[in-house]
Amino acid sequence: MTLIEKIQEYCNKVERKPMLIDFHYNNGIDFSASSEAENVVKEGFKMNYGSMCCDDPIAISKACSYIAKWRNIGPDEYHKMDGFLISLNFREDDVAIVLFK
Repeated sequence: MTLIEKIQEYCNKVERKPMLIDFHYNNGIDFSASSEAENVVKEGFKMNYGSMCCDDPIAISKACSYIAKWRNIGPDEYHKMDGFLISLNFREDDVAIVLFK
């Protein structure tokens, strides 16, 4: 599965359409793309992000100060998300920031 296919799968799961997809590329250092993407979310978009849990997406929200791990977010809470961070492998691969309309 490619990163784009994984993005599509999770957008379909939460029944939201992506407005912006911003890619951050790994530079060979563990978690470099993840750290860069988290900084962009926090500093650039002024949003909060949830906890990392394996290779599950990481939810992003403007309204919520605490965001659960992806596996603990229920279907009734998906509407509170403004997007998510996603990667095939957060340690070694590229990371995409997906924001919803």
